[in-house]
Amino acid sequence: MGEQIQRDYRYELIRIIAVFCVIGVHELYLYPLDGTLLREVNYTLLSILFPCCNALFFMMSGRFALTKKVDDAHLGEFYFKKFVYLLIPLFVYSVIYA
Repeated sequence: MGEQIQRDYRYELIRIIAVFCVIGVHELYLYPLDGTLLREVNYTLLSILFPCCNALFFMMSGRFALTKKVDDAHLGEFYFKKFVYLLIPLFVYSVIYA
């Protein structure tokens, strides 16, 4: 069997926080605004805080994508794989969605 890789719980905590922020982004429209200053300030702070989930996920994916050392000879292959597995499906999805 394969070797068990020890999980770093710091990244798991960041992932959990980012998931809660994603849920918050999608549920923010349910926050009732009744004209009070406290509700307005809370809504403004939450609408600034919750979209940070995108940046957290991008930083984590970059961190994990760059864990292996890629030498200059295989750099083109590395970016070609990223292109094939990320950009082409994104393009196909965008064409279908539009």
